[in-house]
Amino acid sequence: MGTRIVEASELGAWSSDWDRLVLSAALPTPFSRSWWLSGVAGPGAHFVLVLEGDRLLGGLALERRRWLGVDRFEVLGGGKLCPDHLDLLADPDHVPEVIAALRDWATSPGARIFDLDGIREDAWLLDALPGVRVSTSDVAIHEVLSGTAQDYFARRSKTFLKRVRKQQRRLEASGVRCRRVSPEEVGPALDRFTELHAVREDRAELLQEMSRIRRAAEAGAAVGEVEFYVAEHEGVWGAVLMNFVVGGRLNVYQTARSFDPIFNHVGSVIDTLAIEDACSAALVEVDFLRGAEPFKRSFAASERDLLRFRSGHGVRGRMALAVLVGGTSLRSAVGRQWRRMVQKKSSGSDGSSGSLRALVGHVQSWKRPR
Repeated sequence: MGTRIVEASELGAWSSDWDRLVLSAALPTPFSRSWWLSGVAGPGAHFVLVLEGDRLLGGLALERRRWLGVDRFEVLGGGKLCPDHLDLLADPDHVPEVIAALRDWATSPGARIFDLDGIREDAWLLDALPGVRVSTSDVAIHEVLSGTAQDYFARRSKTFLKRVRKQQRRLEASGVRCRRVSPEEVGPALDRFTELHAVREDRAELLQEMSRIRRAAEAGAAVGEVEFYVAEHEGVWGAVLMNFVVGGRLNVYQTARSFDPIFNHVGSVIDTLAIEDACSAALVEVDFLRGAEPFKRSFAASERDLLRFRSGHGVRGRMALAVLVGGTSLRSAVGRQWRRMVQKKSSGSDGSSGSLRALVGHVQSWKRPR
C-alpha cells in the first residue's frame, strides 16, 4: 500500500498518533505536541499529513498565508512564541517514505515558498524541500542531567554555586518562598504571568500572543507537560516560571518577574529549584531553549544551533523567495519588475512576458543555494 498526502486545518482524530511520533523523534520538542499546536493555531494552520491507508506515518505542521501572490509557509506558532527544535515528524520505520511524500507535495505544480525558523540540527526536513537555503538563526543552551541534583551542581562553577546559595539565603531571610504550583493553581499562575509581563514595555509584542499561550499552556498542563513555579512573599506571587516537560526533557520557557527589589535575582533560584525537581524525576536534559543569554551558560555548557530553512518552488516561488532573502537593491529591482508585470497584465498588454523574463533574470542573478 502506497502513501498519500492529506492536508488539514487541524489534527483532529490524528492527534494521539501525531503525539506518538513526537515522542519517537530524535529530539522531542513541546512545540510539536498537539496541545501546543492546537493552542497556538490560527486561521492559517496547515497540517500536511502522510498516511498509509488510515495510518499516520508522519507530517509537517505549518502556517499558510498568501504573500506576493504565492503560498508562503512558516512553522505553526512561529514568530514571538519562538518554537525550537522543529522538524517534520516520521515513524522511525518509515522515514524515507515520509520524506519522499513530503518532497512530492512541496514540489507539486504551483508556486510556493517556505520560510521555516527554529529547525533542529540534522533535520530530515532538509531532504524534503527543494533547494533549501540554510542559515543559523540562534542557539539553544542545554545540559545533560545524569544522576542526582548534587551530581549536576558538582559540574557547575564554584562561583556560580556560591552566588546562587547567597541569593537563596537572602530570599529566605526576606520571607520569599519558591515552589511549584499545584494543578489547581495553573489558572491563577497564568493570570499572574500575564500581569507581570504587562508592566514591562519590552514584552508588548509577547502580550499580544498571550491568548494563544494560555490556550496551549492550559491544555499542556492538563496532560502534565506544562508546569509552573512561583516565588511568593506574603501571599503575592512576584515571579512565575513556565516550563515544558516532554520526552524526558525539561524545557525552560519563560519567566515573568516583579520589579519589587525583594524579588531581585529570583530567576536563578527558581530555575535551580526546577532543575532539582527534574533530577528527582529522572529527566535526562534541561534545555533553556532559544537565546544565548549569559546566565544560561552558568546552568548549561552545551549548545545546539537553531536553523532557518528558506526554499522556493516554481518560477513565481523563486521570485518571491528572492524578494524575501535578497538585499535592499534586489528587493527594489524585483519589486519594480513585479509591478510592471502586474500593470501590463491588467491592461491586457502583450509585454507581460517580457517583464516576466526580466524579473526571472533578476532572480537568476541571485546566487541560488545548493
